Amino acid sequence: MSTARLAVLRTAIRTQPGEWTTHRVLRLYAKHGLRVPFRGTARRDLAQATREGLLTLDDTDPDRRVFRATRHLTCP
Repeated sequence: MSTARLAVLRTAIRTQPGEWTTHRVLRLYAKHGLRVPFRGTARRDLAQATREGLLTLDDTDPDRRVFRATRHLTCP
């Protein structure tokens, strides 16, 4: 895993609330000039952020895989 790529994702999760999906992660990487050609890479990075406690899977909609920032990161 690219440490630079994960650092960009970690910072974004902490500073940008809302839903995190593979599509959003790929747009974030493109914005920062990071070349990530596959959704699987974004999925693995989201899984890593979840293991680190930064994200929680919101599985209320079985047709979408959405992650949300862990509550303690977004609340003062």
